[in-house]
Amino acid sequence: MWLKMLKRRMIRKMRVRNPWQIEFKRDVATTVFSGFQSAVQSSLSSFGIVLENDQTLRHLQVVFTDKRRFTRDIQVISGFFKFEVSKYLCKKFAGDWRAEMIVSPETPCKITYDKNKHQFVFSCYYGVWNQFDFALHDFLSLNLALMLLYIFISFLFLYRV
Repeated sequence: MWLKMLKRRMIRKMRVRNPWQIEFKRDVATTVFSGFQSAVQSSLSSFGIVLENDQTLRHLQVVFTDKRRFTRDIQVISGFFKFEVSKYLCKKFAGDWRAEMIVSPETPCKITYDKNKHQFVFSCYYGVWNQFDFALHDFLSLNLALMLLYIFISFLFLYRV
């Protein structure tokens, strides 16, 4: 169910408040989240995941830093096949534009549980690529494109006939 919400919230235009970020909250019982946490911990490797508790033990947090690990754990927990989970993590737009979820150490996927509110908070980042496979979410590639445009325009003005 929340995989559909994740796909639905990927949009082409950047939001001002949380650029290229998806966040939603749901009320969930503590036993459901502890089952999720134990399923994640039962894996043989701890690569791509960090489990965190705050000092007051009010918040439990599962942080994914690897997309393959996130996909595999969601596949195990949901019972979907890998291609079905991957289908929900990307979205196609008109004109060969696409949006995909990004999970890396710089942009982790965080799943937090607030014990007092019994609330599940999911937050992740996504990226948008245009038909030329240019990443619109990446600040460095945007700066590079603007710099190349500036060089091209200055070249035109310099050598105009």
